[in-house]
Amino acid sequence: MDIGKLAIIIILTSFAIMGCKSSKQGTVKTNSKQADEVVYFLKKGACFGRCPIYSLSIYGNGLAEYNGERFTDMLGKYQKKLSQSQLSDLEDLFGSTDFSGFQSYYESMIPDLPSTTVGYLIGDSLSTFAGKEERPVALKKLQYALENITEGDDWKLVEPANVDNIEGGEEGNVPEFDKTKIKVTHKMGIKLPAWFNEMRDAYGVRIISQVPEDTQGWIVTYTTTKYSPEEVLDAIKASDAVASAEFVKIEASN
Repeated sequence: MDIGKLAIIIILTSFAIMGCKSSKQGTVKTNSKQADEVVYFLKKGACFGRCPIYSLSIYGNGLAEYNGERFTDMLGKYQKKLSQSQLSDLEDLFGSTDFSGFQSYYESMIPDLPSTTVGYLIGDSLSTFAGKEERPVALKKLQYALENITEGDDWKLVEPANVDNIEGGEEGNVPEFDKTKIKVTHKMGIKLPAWFNEMRDAYGVRIISQVPEDTQGWIVTYTTTKYSPEEVLDAIKASDAVASAEFVKIEASN
């Protein structure tokens, strides 16, 4: 091989290496297939007082979605786009966390505290870790990082809250609920027997009746002497098979 040809090969190789480096430096950490998937998730549940009830979902493309349900300044659905710096900070924190040491649910002896659920896309599925105060410090750090995302005034309202569906939406007109009973609406296509068996083993869930004219709706109860109402409700809501769940409202007598 003459010197001229060798020089050309060296130059072309150098350009190829530089191109690869440039491409790697400009690559977003989040996998492209995660663009429309929830990568980070936070849900704050109810307590016996006025604890904020909301959920936060952050997608792979950087879109953050906040759903305020009750006792929060942002009621309804809000969205904003996170910066690359914010996404990198989250990935550094979550990516360096050993999730293998976490339990999917931490039981609590304090029924008054709100339940918190933290989720992270591990592989092809969103893994969730729920509980109250009795949780590892590392899990709480993930919670605090996601709570920081909910702050700020750069959120844009995309779907106002339905006031009729807000429990106790008006002062002095707070509806009463039978918290021993939960109305559950399942998603279409799920295997109901398997779901009921799983929830029966976990919380003693059993069917009271089917919701009239709703093949996916059921009124269920649970082992009330062992589990708190909010604990069971949050666990049911967190299930991928459930479209919605709420305590059964006590109809006012005339």
